[in-house]
Amino acid sequence: MPLSTIAVTVKLFASVKDVAKLSETVVKLPDASVASDVFSFLIKQYPELEPFQSYIRIAVNEAYVDIDFQLHDGDEVAIIPPVSGGR
Repeated sequence: MPLSTIAVTVKLFASVKDVAKLSETVVKLPDASVASDVFSFLIKQYPELEPFQSYIRIAVNEAYVDIDFQLHDGDEVAIIPPVSGGR
């Protein structure tokens, strides 16, 4: 029996977007996936993203979540590195 999967839309921002040369993609993951699984999947596709793993923030459906937040089919996941501002 095949495992059930979910599809989430992933949006990358700022330096993460620049490194991956990707702003948006759809990722298919196992049904019981959590927020951190999205970035782990991306690292397998784009190993140069690994240095960002310890400090990125993840938002699901426009709300910041913990890395163990349960994902659902159709969720929108944003990968956001720290952003500094200035005048």
